[in-house]
Amino acid sequence: MKILIVEDEPSLREIMVRTLTREQYVVEQAADYASASDKIAAYDYDCILLDIMLPGGSGLRLCVAAARLVLFRTTVGLSLLNRSADCRGVLQKGGTVL
Repeated sequence: MKILIVEDEPSLREIMVRTLTREQYVVEQAADYASASDKIAAYDYDCILLDIMLPGGSGLRLCVAAARLVLFRTTVGLSLLNRSADCRGVLQKGGTVL
């Protein structure tokens, strides 16, 4: 399974990468909207772990773009703010909220 982690906070991103790699997942990472968008367009990920607030753009916009490409199976929206508007936005775009 190939997973894309989209998270701008380096320490949080590294923890997720290490944990998933240790569990034998193939993991790629992106720290901002532009690099995540490029990776989503270039590869068919099995899962995308997606931060809602990213430098350069909204994680919700990435979720919509990925859904249009139909190149992934699961998108999980991550929001430390726990705002109901963020959660609704991810769910409406076909993702799952943690």
